[in-house]
Amino acid sequence: MEKELGKISIAEFGNYDIFFGLRLHFALGNGGGCSYIEEGLFNPNYRHYNDGEKAKAALAVIDFTRNLLKDAKAEYVSELVGKPVEVHFKNNACVGFRILTEVL
Repeated sequence: MEKELGKISIAEFGNYDIFFGLRLHFALGNGGGCSYIEEGLFNPNYRHYNDGEKAKAALAVIDFTRNLLKDAKAEYVSELVGKPVEVHFKNNACVGFRILTEVL
């Protein structure tokens, strides 16, 4: 897995295309950028969820966001912009990241 240092340049929580949840964009130290959408996102209009799946997906996004805010020492999603990150890549695709808590 490859790693690149950068900062969060966009942090949004809400509707994004057909999904609802958290979307982040990273400005990387190499001059590039990439986006990350939390996997717990769901289409709230999709009617074919099994019992409880929709609620679990929504709670997964909320838990992920809450933990991210805690790690970033932020109260609001908008405060994530500018936070330092280590972005993880596999086959040139962004597959994850972590907040660099040691430099906050």
